[in-house]
Formats: sequence, C-alpha cells, structure tokens
Amino acid sequence: MPLFRRKKSKSSGKKKVMSREKKKTTSPSIIPLGTDSKGPSLKVEENKFYILVKKPEEDDEDEIKEIILYSTVKASIIQIKEYLKNDVDVENIELMAVKILDEALEAESVPWNKIAVELIG
Repeated sequence: MPLFRRKKSKSSGKKKVMSREKKKTTSPSIIPLGTDSKGPSLKVEENKFYILVKKPEEDDEDEIKEIILYSTVKASIIQIKEYLKNDVDVENIELMAVKILDEALEAESVPWNKIAVELIG
C-alpha cells in the first residue's frame, strides 16, 4: 500500500499557483493513502523500502511527477502493471530501492530485468 500520492489537478489545464512573500510557485498537493491516528505511516520491512516514480510524458505540460512509497517490491509491481496497462512508457517509470543503514540511506535503481521477473511471476 503506497503512503503518498501526488494529487493531480482537475482544473481547466491551469497549474495551481500559490504565493508566498510575493513569490509564485507551483505546489502539487500530497494525499496520504495509508493513515492512522498518528498521521501517515509506512512500516519498513528488513530496513528497505521502495520509491516508484512516474515521470510526466514530455508532451504533457499539465501532468506532474507522481512519487509513491512502498514497503515491499511486490506492492510496487502492482502499480507498475497498472502504468503499463495504461500505456505509460517504461522510460517514464523508475523504481528505486532504499536501504536504511546505521546512520544513512542508500538508494539504487531497480533494473528492469528484475522488475520483469516480478511482472511475470
């Protein structure tokens, strides 16, 4: 189950703009998907979690980058299958594994050959 998903604007194609001290910036909303009384949470198993990134198509200016956190690779594969069913180009999908070390994080991209094995299995 993903923890956060960025909310897409369903307006007339205009980007939401928020002003702060006379500076205009675009700020996509973040929707917590799994919450409890303490707020959003993600239980990390074996000191590893996964980040799935769907980049916008180059010709779609209104689409924003979607970033979802998962506690297991199998959960992220379900979303990758959905992206592929919806004709998202594999060049716009990236899965990263993040290891929690003693006092640091180590992130690496999951290669497509490993993703393919999970997709088939």
